[in-house]
Amino acid sequence: MTMNNNPVELDAEPLATPVSSQPAMSIEQELGRLPLTQAQRAIRPLATWYLGLLPTNLPEWYVQREPLQRARMEYEDERGPKGFHAFFAGRLNVVGKDVLDFGCGYGGRTVRYKELGARSVTGTEIVPEMVIEAQEFARLKGADIRVLLTPEDQPVPLPDDSFDVICCYDVLEHVRSPKRAISECWRLLKPGGVLYAVFPPFHHPTHGSHLDGYISRSPFANLLFPCPTLVVAAEELMRKRGQKYRPPVFRTTDKLWGMNGLTLSGFHRIVRQIPFNKVRCEHAPLVSPFRSKWEGWRMRYYALPFRLAAKVPLFWEIFTDRVVADLTK
Repeated sequence: MTMNNNPVELDAEPLATPVSSQPAMSIEQELGRLPLTQAQRAIRPLATWYLGLLPTNLPEWYVQREPLQRARMEYEDERGPKGFHAFFAGRLNVVGKDVLDFGCGYGGRTVRYKELGARSVTGTEIVPEMVIEAQEFARLKGADIRVLLTPEDQPVPLPDDSFDVICCYDVLEHVRSPKRAISECWRLLKPGGVLYAVFPPFHHPTHGSHLDGYISRSPFANLLFPCPTLVVAAEELMRKRGQKYRPPVFRTTDKLWGMNGLTLSGFHRIVRQIPFNKVRCEHAPLVSPFRSKWEGWRMRYYALPFRLAAKVPLFWEIFTDRVVADLTK
């Protein structure tokens, strides 16, 4: 029996391209958030449509701005008649005081507090780019202030009882833990010192969600739709528009981009748990002569229903433009 030792050549078939067994990531997975529930996913098209009804025209300086532009904007706002100081009707006095600008942003207001006569001014911020711009703006203005980069999961690296005045403008709605932030301010205040805080409650018709700043001016979006759905719908819209801008802080635990969901009632609960000696809290109504461009006597009457609604529990969540608080240690 003869054996054929020559190798047998077989017709090789082309190998099939391997197909990934993993499905494409959803938007919420890309953002590091929990998957939407079936109900949340079902109403996503409706949420996307609703946000698209009143789209925000993104300011050019959100994407491409001149050096120190944001710091200059803050500075000029505080020089004008409707800056942070105006909420307090003359009660905010920094002359000869040690001042902390808690969440100082780009440093424009921080510099202005020094110009107004503060003995010393310190700013704290969690975003490195903002700290750099604040420091550069202070050098430009020749302002002797210090600006500290402070990770929000750590205490501010300053001793107890350091400041006479702490200014906190549109910050408390952004921090990871409002209670921890307010408690930290209490620690840093000298006895008799005052925390001056202003912020929009979460259910403000447009600005409570901050969606009006970069995606949509459609009102009450975060009352009409669950926040997980809004996050996905908004991200979907921004991608369709080719919009590169996103808010600078977005934690996976946030209700919306950089928003912790602080309500007016929630703020009152937190303040009651911290041993301030004196608490003064006002609810600036949605429509008021102070905040309106209609600076006429008629505005007093137009604003009256909003002023009354801002004093009624539950209604005050949607009829309050800003919470204005003086908290004395």
